[in-house]
Formats: sequence, C-alpha cells, structure tokens
Amino acid sequence: MKRAVTLLMLVAVMFTAVWPAAAAPSVTKIYMPMVFKTSSGVPSFGTLFGQVINAVDGTPVAGAELCINFNGITCITSGLDGRYYFFGLSAQAYNMIVNKTGFQEYTLASISVLAGKSTTLDVMLSPQDLAQGAVRIIATWGRAGANSLVRDIPSDLDAHLWLNQSSAGHVYYAKPGDCLTACLQNDNQDFGPETLTIQPGQTGTHTYAVFMNLAQYDGITYYGVVLQIYDAGGLKQTLTVPAPDPSRTGGWWRALDFTWDSGQNKYIFNGLTTIQILPPYGF
Repeated sequence: MKRAVTLLMLVAVMFTAVWPAAAAPSVTKIYMPMVFKTSSGVPSFGTLFGQVINAVDGTPVAGAELCINFNGITCITSGLDGRYYFFGLSAQAYNMIVNKTGFQEYTLASISVLAGKSTTLDVMLSPQDLAQGAVRIIATWGRAGANSLVRDIPSDLDAHLWLNQSSAGHVYYAKPGDCLTACLQNDNQDFGPETLTIQPGQTGTHTYAVFMNLAQYDGITYYGVVLQIYDAGGLKQTLTVPAPDPSRTGGWWRALDFTWDSGQNKYIFNGLTTIQILPPYGF
C-alpha cells in the first residue's frame, strides 16, 4: 500500500513539473482622464490641447516642452505628431511657455479654459534663423489665437505687407515676394499661420495689415487674431486684434507701421488698432 501511495505521489509531482501553468489572460490597459463633476452634474475641469507647428514650413514639431501655470508649473512634451494634451485643468486663464532647441521661445498669456470644455490651441514656433535686424511677423487666429475658444471660423485669413507703403512693394498670397528683402513664408490655407519675414535694411515706412473675412464674422470677436513679432533675440511684441465696437467697421486690421532705424540697426514698430473697410494701400 505504501508503495502504491508513493508511486501515486511521484506521478503527481512529475505531472505538476512538466505540465505548463495556464497563461495569464492578456490585459489591455486604457488610461482615461479623470472627469470631476459638480453637484449639478457639470464637469468642473477642462482640457487644453493642440499641435506644435513650425511657423515657417508648417510641419509638426516633436519634443517641444510646453509649460503652464497649473499646480505651480506643469510641463509636458509634444508627441511625434506635434500634439500635446493637458487634462484636468481648473477653469481659469493660463499662461504658456514653449521651448524647443532650434526655435525661439514661445509665450502666450490668458488662454481660456472652461469647465467641461475642451480648448484647442495650436502653437506656432519660429525657427532661430533670423539675421541680426531681421523680423518675422506670425499671424494666428481662431484655435491658434488669443481667445482659443473662438475656433474653426474662419478657415483662412490673409496677411499683407506694403514695403514703402506702395503697391509695388505689396507682399501677400498672390505676390509672396523675395526672401532677400521680404517674403510670405507660410500662407496656410487652414487655421494659420501666415508668416512674413522682412530682412534688415529695408528703408522707408512699411505697413502690415490683416484681411479678415467678415462674411463669417461671429459678431463678438475678430476671430481672436494675434500677431507675434520676432527678431534674432526672440519674441519682441505680441499684438491682439482690437475688440469690435460700432465705430469700427470693415474687414481690414491695419496693425503695424514700422521703419528701419540705421543707427540702432533695427525696425521701430508702431502698433495700430485701425479697423477699416478698404485696404491701407493698393494692390
């Protein structure tokens, strides 16, 4: 009997040793952002997301560091497609700083995030390729503008430059210019940017304006149009389109007059708030 029991135990041990254990079932983990709701059932937090884009050639920028003033300072990195996501943000206005090697630092203030809403903000980075004294003007709007809640309308605006305030020096989508003097480097047929670069030493007084398609005007804002002016040292100035009022009519924002100062080797800018019906100068 003892021999039989011993034999059975030996067989059981052998069986356990050679028989493979059942494989654990595969599990796919899906991470979702937490959504907090108020007593009324309305989510109490919002989302900020978008894409980081090269303002000159329109390509996505991967590996950019984006920081906002949330829980102190919160930073994330854009993905291979240039996209980024901030989840679970309190409803308030945020300031953003974006850095990437080879590009100028980007800053934008007062980005609105609302409870239960997704705010889209595309970030346009200017490459560090400007000569001393050169300037680059980047126009954004809608989902890349100051009020990123105003988005998807219109799908295209147009930047215009008049060198020496003359039609002969007019640079725009139909006459993109010469990059040895001034040229339109990016005329995106979507939500921007419109990027104009002016080389140093262009004498005279020059005017920059934005044509806004008021056929799609929402009656509240001029699409949140923002101009960012860069020189070789970085961001020089940010201008936001003036708020509409009954005394301003027309689809043109005459935004800048500027002149070359040979003594300082730079352009001197005068920001304007003129909204007018006709373009500043001829085509």
